[in-house]
Amino acid sequence: MDEASTTSSAVLYQGNAVFRNQPSYKIFNKSFEHVDDTLFAFLNDVNHEILKEEVKAPSQIFTCYNCPLEDPRTGKPVINSLHDYAKKKQSVAFPNPQGHYSSLTREQQSACLRVLLAWKRNKPLSENDLVIWQQTETIRSKEQKLVQEYISNYARTQKELLYEPIRRLVSLYRKWYEQQVKLLQQLPNFERSYVTYSGFPQLQQCKSLNNQIADIEHVQLIQRTGEVRLWPVVKVTKQELYTLHIRLERYASVVGAVNTFEDNHNRETEADVFVLPLESLLMLLLAGSYTDLPKEMLLKIHQAEGSDYKCIEFKDPLPARSCGWHTNSAVINQAYRAYSSQPGQAQWVRFADNGSVNVLNDIASLECDDSERHLNLNAEYKLQLCDLNDICTSELKTNSALIKWRLNCANTAYDGQNFIMYTSLEIPAVQDRTANQAVGCHLIKLESKSECGCEIMTKYELLKAWLQLKLLQSNVGLCTRISLHGFTPLLEEQLTVEGLEQQLRECYHINMPQFLCNFYEFLKLLRSVPSGDYVLRYTQKYKDKFLLCKPTVGKTAHSFKLSDLLNETPTDDNFWTDNTSYLPISPTLCSRMHEERNLLPLAFPVQKKGAKPIQQPIAVKVPPKKVQAKTQARINYKKSKKSIYRARRRAAARAEEEQDKALEKFMCL
Repeated sequence: MDEASTTSSAVLYQGNAVFRNQPSYKIFNKSFEHVDDTLFAFLNDVNHEILKEEVKAPSQIFTCYNCPLEDPRTGKPVINSLHDYAKKKQSVAFPNPQGHYSSLTREQQSACLRVLLAWKRNKPLSENDLVIWQQTETIRSKEQKLVQEYISNYARTQKELLYEPIRRLVSLYRKWYEQQVKLLQQLPNFERSYVTYSGFPQLQQCKSLNNQIADIEHVQLIQRTGEVRLWPVVKVTKQELYTLHIRLERYASVVGAVNTFEDNHNRETEADVFVLPLESLLMLLLAGSYTDLPKEMLLKIHQAEGSDYKCIEFKDPLPARSCGWHTNSAVINQAYRAYSSQPGQAQWVRFADNGSVNVLNDIASLECDDSERHLNLNAEYKLQLCDLNDICTSELKTNSALIKWRLNCANTAYDGQNFIMYTSLEIPAVQDRTANQAVGCHLIKLESKSECGCEIMTKYELLKAWLQLKLLQSNVGLCTRISLHGFTPLLEEQLTVEGLEQQLRECYHINMPQFLCNFYEFLKLLRSVPSGDYVLRYTQKYKDKFLLCKPTVGKTAHSFKLSDLLNETPTDDNFWTDNTSYLPISPTLCSRMHEERNLLPLAFPVQKKGAKPIQQPIAVKVPPKKVQAKTQARINYKKSKKSIYRARRRAAARAEEEQDKALEKFMCL
């Protein structure tokens, strides 16, 4: 028996030799992310020869693996790493959480929208659309008031969300403000003390007794200097705005050279001469209208050479110390000029001193076929790290034009006064190589409520565009409206002198001939001031006056210095609290949102028509029979008690009535 057992144990299967002397199976029970895991080690195996340079010089890019993916252009986390460019992205929708709907039908809104677009594009109108436009005039006017009030409440409740991108523009304006202060520190009167000398009424108070009108006449181009953009078709592309939004910090800090002219105004001996740059002229016309406009300006009054007339020279205003729509627009426009000044972005025309015109860096010559290019395929490839803090080294291309014009009033012959004006301003662009067809004005306007429509232009924007068109003697200007969120293009609006005058009259009740007459009366008062250096100042304390300040020797209790005024840091506190920061929506401008969604400006969306949902009968839960029996018994018991109570009351009332009758019979006996 023992021998048989030993024989069977010797023959017992011992397993494959490959699996002998192996560790327990538990050692393989590890996660794939474990360092000792075989699959993990195989997938993460890298040749050490490749990483030899990395070991010597560790990478400065991949330093952290736990942080989210960031966009190197903006430094912000990437929300969506994939984007479908094949599909056209639709514009934002009208904010309508309360579910307000228009009184107009979809066909009526489409017809009215076609009428507005035809008027803006100077195209023929359809008679049927015009009939619908006239028939719905009352309904549209009522709905426009409701929508305007609704958008006002929406902007007030969502103010923090709508104006959040402004903080970025405010920080950029502060950097530009610091650069301007450094330039102003070189002025000899920067540390001089000034005291109030006299007060002058603003233009609203400079009304003549007679109904006079004034106009800009005898406009003459004296001199041009600098470089101007050659722009045959004035249009800002979507790609340019996208690049500008990404690299706004790079281009907003670029400052251009200052173009100066000869003192041609000193040779005038016919009348009083006023040297007014465009920004100085706007400050005189609109001081105090908005909080983000300049409030101080240097001027010099002296006697003209060889005559009894005076020459009053105004300098450019000091930079504004409050931020708002106009400072934000200035940052955007300056950044776009710096972007277009980069090599290869645009064509430029240079004005020579002798009056000739030269075309620079022709883009068409840079675009050649691949066959014409000489490629060196054996060139050594050098890897260079991208500098995220790269600063734009190309300087900003600027230009300036000196315009001579006369401000003539209706009764100039009566009072014997006539003013000669010299105004320097920048030419936005030219449309031909000879620089004879100048673009009157080009403005990039930010729209904070792009989902609601296009806002009306401010008085400053309208008046500046009007002056540019009049002085440059151009027929058409352009206003590029973009969204504040992402710089998305919304509308390319053409500006004309007649259209700007109509907007000033309808939106702000400004009649330009009468307004220029008030300006004429103001210049007559300013002419009586003695010769010397002055500062023209506006303060909130005296809202209807200009303060003319003269230099003083010592520092007094009421004196001030320009250095003390400019040491303040620009803030946007007034923008959040001032009522003028809100701009109503224009009822005539159709943006990209209106065209894509077929929505009339200042109108609620049309309610979508569809099949009404079928109302399903409400399922009533039937209680069990025992519960029903108990409930019914309880109801019957209450009914029986009520009937018994009523019978008792009737019997008591009957007995009382019989007793009263018996008592009456007894009393009769």
